[in-house]
Amino acid sequence: MIINNAEIGVNACFILETLEESEPVSFTELEKLTGLGEKPILMALGWLARESKIFQINPFKENWEIYKINY
Repeated sequence: MIINNAEIGVNACFILETLEESEPVSFTELEKLTGLGEKPILMALGWLARESKIFQINPFKENWEIYKINY
């Protein structure tokens, strides 16, 4: 699977929009809501975390939650 920066950015925007509608979400819920696979979601979450758009609670637990940062 090859994913370029543009596709990661598109997935990141899609995830951010999803979080606006149903926040917080677990990783499993995010997979169901977006239809994206594990690797594309992880790359997009990394993008969003680097831009300080999201944060995680209990990232080492199985059911960690993802929140959107509101400015």
